[in-house]
Amino acid sequence: MATKTRSVDDGSTGAQLDALTAIASGQAGGPMANIAPLIGEFAGVETAAIKIEGEGKTWSVTAGNLVDESLEGRVGLGGEQLYLDGTGHPANTRFAVGNAKKSHIHAFGIDWDQEDGRNNGQFAPFDWSG
Repeated sequence: MATKTRSVDDGSTGAQLDALTAIASGQAGGPMANIAPLIGEFAGVETAAIKIEGEGKTWSVTAGNLVDESLEGRVGLGGEQLYLDGTGHPANTRFAVGNAKKSHIHAFGIDWDQEDGRNNGQFAPFDWSG
């Protein structure tokens, strides 16, 4: 079983941090509650300044020194963005397909650095508000 970890923006209040921890761990119900039984250990939550940037087919996210990732969407023969539909994913059932351009994760004992562009990247809007 995998370990589930989350980063929370360092501008969060104590109440927001508690609420986000409950959501990320599955304790608050919702999509993460469906995934929680598949997780062996919830490693907790770390705070960091979170920055999400992008438009069109190019997106990136950083969370302090914990996460630094970016991707670029892929297009089909007609030049339109490729999508995966009907995925059943709790965030969105339609994902744009892309390639991860860089992936650096250094949190919760995980050290991952990859910049060869060979990994899958997906992106989609989502709203987990209650």
